[in-house]
Amino acid sequence: MSTDYEFADDRLRREAERALTAFERQQAALPDVVAQLAALRSQASSVDGLVTVTVNAAGIVVDVQLAADAFRRSSPAKLGRSIAEAAARSAHLAQQQSAAVTEPLLAATSDLPDVSELIPGAESLRDLRESLMRDLDTVRGASNTDSRGV
Repeated sequence: MSTDYEFADDRLRREAERALTAFERQQAALPDVVAQLAALRSQASSVDGLVTVTVNAAGIVVDVQLAADAFRRSSPAKLGRSIAEAAARSAHLAQQQSAAVTEPLLAATSDLPDVSELIPGAESLRDLRESLMRDLDTVRGASNTDSRGV
């Protein structure tokens, strides 16, 4: 006759196996995700067409291109606004593209129960996941620099 403890033990074992499988899938996919983020570049132009800005996955500007006639068609103040506009648009695109790259990696564990749901009194791992996400954002910024260190 099975006891509540045996039932809980079986459930915990199944969930641990499922979590391990998800972790192994994530671990196998991680190098590809890192490579995709390292190569990711997003580019957008200002509405007036004077400026095109390219950013890396972290939204850091890696290139600014001005139209050949930008100085004739614009004032310094307007050109500054055009640069800021194009940079913001590029950074927004980079954020969307980075999320698309990392989403499959994160989705693999989104349906797993938290440890605290399986083991009464256990610490939640959701805080750890949030910390890892912040670290991933830091890695995105550090691994997406061009040869000039930008």
